[in-house]
Amino acid sequence: MGRSPETGFLVGMGLFFGPKSTQETHGGRGSQWGIAGAYTTKKQWIFSHSGNFSTPKDRSLWQWNLGYRRFWDRFYGTGPGIDPQQWTSYRFQTANFQMSYSHRLGKSRHFAGPLLRYNTMHRVQWDQPLADSLVSSIPGYWGHHTLGVGGRWIYDTRNQVINARNGFNLESSLRWHSPMMNAVSPEARAWKERYSATTDTVFTPSYWFWNLDWRGYQPLALSPKLAAIWAWRTDLQSAGAGVSFREMPALGGDNLLRGYFRGAYRDRCLWAIENEFRLMFGSSLGWNLYHGL
Repeated sequence: MGRSPETGFLVGMGLFFGPKSTQETHGGRGSQWGIAGAYTTKKQWIFSHSGNFSTPKDRSLWQWNLGYRRFWDRFYGTGPGIDPQQWTSYRFQTANFQMSYSHRLGKSRHFAGPLLRYNTMHRVQWDQPLADSLVSSIPGYWGHHTLGVGGRWIYDTRNQVINARNGFNLESSLRWHSPMMNAVSPEARAWKERYSATTDTVFTPSYWFWNLDWRGYQPLALSPKLAAIWAWRTDLQSAGAGVSFREMPALGGDNLLRGYFRGAYRDRCLWAIENEFRLMFGSSLGWNLYHGL
């Protein structure tokens, strides 16, 4: 059970598995996978499966995420000048798949490898649809299908992946999303007929997406029963012209600049700085004080 502004109250179930191998016995971060499903008071269905597989001593890392949502959301607009008190609600269905392979470079802490991301948004229903003449100014307004291929580089000195207590994790990736012809949704086709549009580029765009995510963990006090950690993060993201508004860099939610509704701010470029003071009692209980900019 839980609650968030994006879902309201939700009830669900998950199954998570991690082999007993730890960083000490495995010589690396080990492997994990999980599957979960939930239903919310806003009549949303959420299903996800994610995992990572690590070979001994982290010679190779496989990471993947697969999800489906029948979702309710808010649209605040895009670009500067957004008023977080003004929004329009809409419903849609979305499916996504992301997978990456990273190989350790020699005996260093550097990893590099390819990255694949697929995302679709369809069956969009707006409570208050925009006039047809304004739709073309918002890429992905009636849905999108996008496939991106690129590469990722990681520099990781953390002592462990979950609840790290010291070290850094620096990650950068670059993806090229090519147009997917004949992937226009029925809602988009209906708009094209009404508005006599002659191009599919509003719904099957091509664009670049780049990000740099730098996280650090500084121990302030460490003991078997109590740990105090200062954790910080700097995140930069940029997307090319034509990117669907749902795929734009976004602030808010449970990932970046918590406290705002996810997507309250969307634009083609983003930067954010976060700080956390973490108190951890043993291995299963903790408390966080968070600040974001």
